[in-house]
Amino acid sequence: MKKYFEEPLSTSRRGERLAESTVATTERRILTFLGFGKLHAGASNPELRLVSDLELVKRFFHYLENERQSSSGNQFAYCLSFLRAMRYLKSDSDTIKTVQQWCRTYQKAYERKDRSWQRLEAEGKWLAWDAVLEVLKQQRELYESSGPCELTRAQESQKYTVLLLYCSIPPARSKEYRELRLVVQNDHSRALLYLGAHKTSRKTGPNRIQLNSTDSTKVVLDQLVDFVCRDRDVLLRGNARPDTTDWLFLNSRGEPFGTSDSWTKYIQSIFKQLANVAISSNALRSSFVTDLLTSRNRPSDDLLAEVAFAMRHSSREQSRTYDRRSSADKVTRAVALTSEPPEVGDIVGAVDDSSTLRKPFVHFGKVLRVHPDKREVLLGHLVQQSSSSTAGRSKTYRLRIGGGTWIEPFDSLVYPVDMTYNTSSCVYTLRTPLHDIHVDVLGQPRSPSDEAEELLGG
Repeated sequence: MKKYFEEPLSTSRRGERLAESTVATTERRILTFLGFGKLHAGASNPELRLVSDLELVKRFFHYLENERQSSSGNQFAYCLSFLRAMRYLKSDSDTIKTVQQWCRTYQKAYERKDRSWQRLEAEGKWLAWDAVLEVLKQQRELYESSGPCELTRAQESQKYTVLLLYCSIPPARSKEYRELRLVVQNDHSRALLYLGAHKTSRKTGPNRIQLNSTDSTKVVLDQLVDFVCRDRDVLLRGNARPDTTDWLFLNSRGEPFGTSDSWTKYIQSIFKQLANVAISSNALRSSFVTDLLTSRNRPSDDLLAEVAFAMRHSSREQSRTYDRRSSADKVTRAVALTSEPPEVGDIVGAVDDSSTLRKPFVHFGKVLRVHPDKREVLLGHLVQQSSSSTAGRSKTYRLRIGGGTWIEPFDSLVYPVDMTYNTSSCVYTLRTPLHDIHVDVLGQPRSPSDEAEELLGG
C-alpha cells in the first residue's frame, strides 16, 4: 500500500502521490487499528483487509472516543486513513460510502468545536506569543549560566538555539525543524538553513533560508555557528555512529530525533520546565499567527500572505488552522477597523453609481498612497478575471500593472474588504457577495419589479 501511494506515476491510482509524511502517518494509524483488532477482536493474524470490516471499525471508533478520549479531529484523521486503505484494496462502494459519511460527521464535529486560544488556555495547551518570548529569555539565561560542564552547556545551547529559531523565523512544522540541516560559509559570514521535506504534496514556501551577518538574522547566525562549532560535537559523543546524520538537532543519545512525537515531547519539555505549559510546534505556529492578527498594527493582507509562504502553508490554511481568535475577538477587530482609515497595501472597494440590486457593480483597488490630509487615496485597479464571471463561483481579481490608477475620497470607500491573496497565482479572491456590498452601502430599496414578483407569487 505504501508503494501504491508513494510511486510518482501509477496507472492504477487516481490523483497525485501522497507526501512521505502522509503515508507514514497513514501507516501508523492503520497499524494502531490492526493492533486493536488483535487485542480486542481476536484477530490473531490481522491483515489490511480488516479496514473493510465495518463492525470492527465501528468498535474501534467507540474505543477511541470512550477509552482513549480521542477528539473528533483525530477520529476524522483515522477515517481518512481507512479511506486510503479502502481505495488501495478497491473495497465495495457501499462500505466506502459508509466510512465517508462517518468522515463528514467527525469533520463537522471538529469544525463546530471551540478552538479559540481561550479554550486552549483553559486546557493548559496555550501560551501567548509574549509569554513565548519570555521563555526564550529564560532559556538564554540558563544557557549563559550553565557552568563548566560541557554536556550541560551543550544541552542548554541546543534548547536556546531551537527557541531562537522558532522566535526569530516564522515557526516551521515539527518535521521541518526535526530534519533541519545547516551549511555555514567558511568565514561564518553566511549560512543556509535547509528545511526538511514538506508535510504535504502541495509544496508551499521555501526549502531553504539564508542567514547573513549583515542583516537582522545576525543574532540567529551567531548562535547557530556557536552551537555547530562548539556544542553539537559534545552531544554527538553519545552516538555510536556520529557520521550517519547531518540533521542539526540531536536527542539525548546524540542521534537525530527519529519521529515527530519525539520532537514534540522535546519542545514540550522545554516549555513545561520554564512556563509550566506543555505546548507543541503547532501551538507555537498558532500563537505566532494569532498574535499577528490581533496586534494593534495588523499587517496588510500582502504581508500576511508572505508570512504564510515563509511558514510553508497557504493563506487559507493560515486562517483555517492557525488563527485561534474567538468570534468575540474577530468582531471587536472588525468594529475597530470600521473607525480606522485604510493604509497603503489595504484592499478597498467603491460602489459604482450605476450599481443596482440585480446587477451590483463594485470597483476594487489596492491603496498605493494616502493623501496627507487623509481625505482621499490613490488606488491601483484590481481587474476581475474573465474566468471567474460564472455565476456561483468566487470572483477573482488581479492588480493591473502599468496604469489603471484612480483617486477616491475616503467617504466613498468600502473598507475593510474580505479578500484573500494567493501568492502562487498573484490573484485576489473576493469572499463577500457583490450583492451584500451593494446592500450595505446603498440599502435595499423595493423596485417595481420586486413588488410585481411578490404579487405574482414569485
